[in-house]
Order: sequence, then structure tokens, then C-alpha cells
Amino acid sequence: MTKNRLRHGFVLFKKSLPRWALNPIRSFLIAFMTPILFSYRTGHFLSSFRMIPVSRRGKALPWYVYPAIDFLKYRSYEDKIVLEFGGGSQAYGGPRGQSMSLRLKGMRGGIRT
Repeated sequence: MTKNRLRHGFVLFKKSLPRWALNPIRSFLIAFMTPILFSYRTGHFLSSFRMIPVSRRGKALPWYVYPAIDFLKYRSYEDKIVLEFGGGSQAYGGPRGQSMSLRLKGMRGGIRT
């Protein structure tokens, strides 16, 4: 509903201004609104305040970049072992359907599993 209102409002705005005035305004809004919307939709905004990786609904996420999270969340992990180097976010349970998760954390004397 909000998207339609914004779109309708912008169409009226677009019709009332000449292109030479509209293009810089449109470019400016895109430059500032795109990162804000990305931050809200992915949970980056909420993660910044909580200081842990979470989705916009507050669910724990792995310490991956957001495009990697989107890529991995639609894959099947049935009967697979997930190997995670570092294991930074202890709250994250791993992908759904995995049979086992193995975290490797670096230590002075070697590797602990």
C-alpha cells in the first residue's frame, strides 16, 4: 500500500517538473534511500544496535555478508555437514535440515572443535 502511494506521489511530482530539474532530485533520493532501505530490509540496521548479526525480525544470522546469506538460505542441507571456520555467532544454529555442524575456532595451541 505504501509503495503505491509513493509511486503515485512521484508520478504527480514527475509530471509537474521538467526533466532537467527532476533527474538530480531523483538521483539524490536514490543515492540516499537505497542504503537505508537495504539496511532495514536485511536487518543490518537492527544488527548495528544489537552488535550481533540478526535479521530484521531479530533472528540470529551467521557472520556472512548479506548476499551470501540470501544465496545460502534457499539451499537444501539435508544429510550434510556444515563446516564453519571461526564460529563467531554462537546464537546461530546453522542452516535448517543439516545433520551436523562443526565449528573450528583458532587457539594458540591448535584448533579446537
